Amino acid sequence: MKTFNSAGTERGSGGGGSPTVVTDDFVLEKELFAGTLSGTTSALDFDPVDGSYDDLVIRVWGRSDRSNISDNMTMRFNADAGSTNYKCLYQALDDATPFQGAFDGFDLGSVLTAANSTADSYGFTEIIIPQYAGSDRKLAYSVGMRRQADANQMSLYLTHLSWENTSPITRVVLLSGTGSNFVSGMRYQVLGRKVTTVVTSVT
Repeated sequence: MKTFNSAGTERGSGGGGSPTVVTDDFVLEKELFAGTLSGTTSALDFDPVDGSYDDLVIRVWGRSDRSNISDNMTMRFNADAGSTNYKCLYQALDDATPFQGAFDGFDLGSVLTAANSTADSYGFTEIIIPQYAGSDRKLAYSVGMRRQADANQMSLYLTHLSWENTSPITRVVLLSGTGSNFVSGMRYQVLGRKVTTVVTSVT
């Protein structure tokens, strides 16, 4: 039998110079998908998603070809496109004017720059989906920000999303909320995150 103290140090059983094993818990992040678009596309489709992690983290440096300074981004799980299956709550700060709302749907907010925004600007969004592979109803939250037409116009979006389904998430699709395309140069990264115990020393 192995006996550990509260710090993760295994106590020797006595006699014969039994070793002491020291362990520690670390957060492991594994990159599951990553890339930069070389052309336009209507969606980012991450399929299949490895279900062996605790949390899923999605990062997008986003821009669309919509004829505007900004565009919304939406998210769907598995093949579920029914807007009433998602509940969304958001808070936003846009040009120093705060606003908030709640609705049925899967909208992450106006987090994409678009065709009329500065050419080298992208919105940035980080989405976290805790326990995405479990059997509970799924929750997700995101932080999104973007620069608008000039450096004095900024937007910040905080979004909470509930999926009314208990199925494990095996697929995540990101789309423009207006049916526009994501453009060349847009970057994305998907990480699996979990806590793992590592042996740090044996003495």
